[in-house]
This record gives sequence, structure tokens and C-alpha cells, in this order.
Amino acid sequence: MKNINYIIATFFYCGYFPFAPGTFASLVAGLLGYFILLEANYLTLVAVFFIITIAGFLTSGIIENYENKEDPSIVVIDEASGILVSMLIVGFFYENYFLNFILSFVFFRFYDITKFFPVNKMEKIKGGSGIMLDDIVAGIMAGVSVLIIVFIAGKIK
Repeated sequence: MKNINYIIATFFYCGYFPFAPGTFASLVAGLLGYFILLEANYLTLVAVFFIITIAGFLTSGIIENYENKEDPSIVVIDEASGILVSMLIVGFFYENYFLNFILSFVFFRFYDITKFFPVNKMEKIKGGSGIMLDDIVAGIMAGVSVLIIVFIAGKIK
């Protein structure tokens, strides 16, 4: 059971990428979201987001305990949830899936790295909930930012 927790929390070993594992996991999850939107449909992405997010809440705190370290860098399933929630927000209104992926990736990483309010408040929550919530909030902020840009550009009526 310990191994499956590591596989899930590291987003299928993305967390072991030698540099910037969070960015790498965001890229992998964003590409997954892009291809789901392109080849399947929006509801499939909703289901994948919820599965990944629930799995993240269940496993990230466990790995934090195994590693005896607060928010260990190998836990990157939170980044997967964060970029996917951004892509869900944008994808509901805007169907340029590639631009959705690119802009969601850039804005999500920006908010995740800078930890502006309220992301910084979520990060202070202990355990798996704090690990997950700061990235989900960063993803929501990214999605709203992308929607504003797309709206201003006249791509959403």
C-alpha cells in the first residue's frame, strides 16, 4: 500500500524529476487535460480532475508523514489538480484548448510560485489539505485570470 501512495502522490513519479518537479508535473497534467479536451470531452476532464484531487487529498498527507517533512517536493499531485482546475474553468467558456493549456500553465505556475493571498493562507493549513488547497486556489486564480484575458481579447461574448 505504501508504494501505491507514492505513485499517486508523486503523480506517477513526476515528483522525482531532477529539477522543478512541480513544474514538470504541471506540464504533464496540463498536456493530459489538453488531450482529454481534444479527444474526449469536458465531462471526462471533470471526472479526471475529481479523481486526481480526491486521490491527492487521500495520499499527500500520508507521504508527508512517511517523509517526515512538511509538503515534500516529491508530492506533486497538487500541481496536477491545480492546473486541471484552471483548465476546467477556462474550458467551460472557451474552446481553444491549446491556448487554454498554455495560458493556464503560465498563470498557474505564476500563482503557485508567488503564493499571493489567498494561496499563502491555504499553504498554512497542516497536512494533506494544505498541500492540496494552495494549488487548487492557485488554479482557480489562474483560470479566472485566463478568462479575463480571453474576455478582454473578445474571444468570449
